[in-house]
Amino acid sequence: MSTTPNEPEEEKGFFDKIKESAGELWENAKDKVEEEFDELKEKASDFTGDKIKGIVDDLETKASDKIKDVTGKITG
Repeated sequence: MSTTPNEPEEEKGFFDKIKESAGELWENAKDKVEEEFDELKEKASDFTGDKIKGIVDDLETKASDKIKDVTGKITG
């Protein structure tokens, strides 16, 4: 790009627009990736060790109750 004083203003405007568009594209892409990353972090944090333990304990209780129910019907 020439720095001579008789350089057309349109050319400078054109390159400024390209630079601005590229910057906007970069920011939009970066923002979208950051949002998706935050969503994934939130989803992953829902399954902490305590929550998983709670799910397993609940399933064990239900299974135990069902076994007792079925055993009672067989022996009763």
